[in-house]
Amino acid sequence: MAPRVYVAGLGPGAGKATVALGLAELLSRRVTPLGMFRPVVPAAPEDPVLTLLTTRYPVAAGYADSYGVTATEAAALAAEGRQEELIGRIVDRYRELDRRSAAVVVVGGDVTGTDEGTPSGPDRLLAFHARLATEFGGVVVPVVDGLDRGPEMVTAAARTAYHDVVGAGATVLTVIANRVPPGTPAPAGLPVPAYAIPEVPAVSAPTVAEVAAALDATVLTGGPAALDRDVLDVVVGAAHVPALLDHLTDGCLMITPGDRADLLVAASAAHAAGNVTLAGLVLTLGERPDPRAVRVIERLNTGLAVLVTKHDSFQTVSTVARLEGRLAVGSPRKVDAALGAFEAHVDSAEISRRLDVTRSHRVTPLMFENDLIDRARSQRRHLVLPEGTERRVLRAAETVLRRGVADLTLLGDPAEITRRASELGVDISAARLVDPERSDWRDGFAARYAELRRHRGVPLDQAYDVVRDPNYFGTLMVDAGLADG
Repeated sequence: MAPRVYVAGLGPGAGKATVALGLAELLSRRVTPLGMFRPVVPAAPEDPVLTLLTTRYPVAAGYADSYGVTATEAAALAAEGRQEELIGRIVDRYRELDRRSAAVVVVGGDVTGTDEGTPSGPDRLLAFHARLATEFGGVVVPVVDGLDRGPEMVTAAARTAYHDVVGAGATVLTVIANRVPPGTPAPAGLPVPAYAIPEVPAVSAPTVAEVAAALDATVLTGGPAALDRDVLDVVVGAAHVPALLDHLTDGCLMITPGDRADLLVAASAAHAAGNVTLAGLVLTLGERPDPRAVRVIERLNTGLAVLVTKHDSFQTVSTVARLEGRLAVGSPRKVDAALGAFEAHVDSAEISRRLDVTRSHRVTPLMFENDLIDRARSQRRHLVLPEGTERRVLRAAETVLRRGVADLTLLGDPAEITRRASELGVDISAARLVDPERSDWRDGFAARYAELRRHRGVPLDQAYDVVRDPNYFGTLMVDAGLADG
């Protein structure tokens, strides 16, 4: 029988999208085509999680055939007391998809709190989603929100989730506590496997683009890469320049009135100099900066997005503080970070065994890619990349690091590599940066190269010049056992 997994969040903000994505990635390595299903979706716009899943994976059906009813339809039926008809419509739509799929991932709603278009009240919501999971013939993965909870609270919440779902008549595959504080152990004492995924700021933080949309802001400068930066903090620029510089942090969004040209130039200069890596700049009250200041900022070539909103500073900060990042088609870096967190903390082999997934004979491009990733992770290696400042290399390096595929060394001037990464808004903090010209290894590499090329008459001083070339330096790192490839 095809695996059918129903992911349900125990409360808003639990992060069920990360878990659904991880399970879809796991299943996509074994079988094709997949079915992605949501019982209830917004009438408009499209549900971002379902859009991501039906776009990323080889699926049996597109978005239009991958949901049960819209929230408007569900609310109308529920208001008229036609609960059985609502469930019937959802189940009929599901079965059409199920017949065409080798496995199905269902992204359910939140079984506590308010879920638009579904019955109100925690008990009724739980019964509703447990009923659907049973009608689908699926197993449930309850996702518990572990944000700001200690280990004992996380374990208690996981146990409660398990017993509540089982008590509602559904079968639990595993319980996952998501967004737990780093170092929190997996919940213990459950009859099924349980896992803990730590909070990953790169997943939960909103992007500059999401901030712009929430503020209905005009984008003065900044392309797709600038808008894809993660907003990890907010700083309000209202004091003088030295005070502002003391409060700027990596990943922060500076919010200030548009007439504070001094703060705009100072923040941009700090970012360009590499003192701090900003997420972007927001100008309030609809004020556009002085053209002379804009010309200075443009010459600094920061690569930052500058937004203008009509809101005042208080409204702007309040709006940004309420925002949480969402996994979507337009946020591939968040997808990589979410998958990396899931795969590092959930035993995919155990989940596959419990689902009894038999590998398909057909191999899709995504299966091939993921097979390479699995093989790389199982024998983790250290790779050295000579072109440390090259745009494509830096973006690829971030992906490799976020997915936990390999350890990396980037060659080049560390300051230049860091500056270039800052311009691109990529996170390579987990990589080792080595400058061939100034490295302590250069003398030893020169002696080794002169020895290897003695038959060609290469003297030591010439070898010393040759090995500063990143390609030669990287090769000699492999020769010396300092890298695997």
